[in-house]
Amino acid sequence: VNVDARLGIRNWEITNELDGLYWLRQAKRGQPKRAAELGAIFARAAAAMKAVDPSIRLGGPAATRPDHVGDLRDFIRAAGPHLSFLSFHA
Repeated sequence: VNVDARLGIRNWEITNELDGLYWLRQAKRGQPKRAAELGAIFARAAAAMKAVDPSIRLGGPAATRPDHVGDLRDFIRAAGPHLSFLSFHA
């Protein structure tokens, strides 16, 4: 988008409301949560995107629930330096 079409879009959210699949559902069922797994997926996607356009800023997880702070921390740790901003829908 930025390289070929030169649209200059700087901020991107890689995931959208996947907290339901990676930790909210597990919390209801008493199962291990997978926030770190989603953060690792984010990091791999972010690295690939930055390889094409290093000027972009990448955010996530665009969570539906900002009150699951521990899970968001696990996501942030796994996303690492690729995460430019934290996002949620509330």
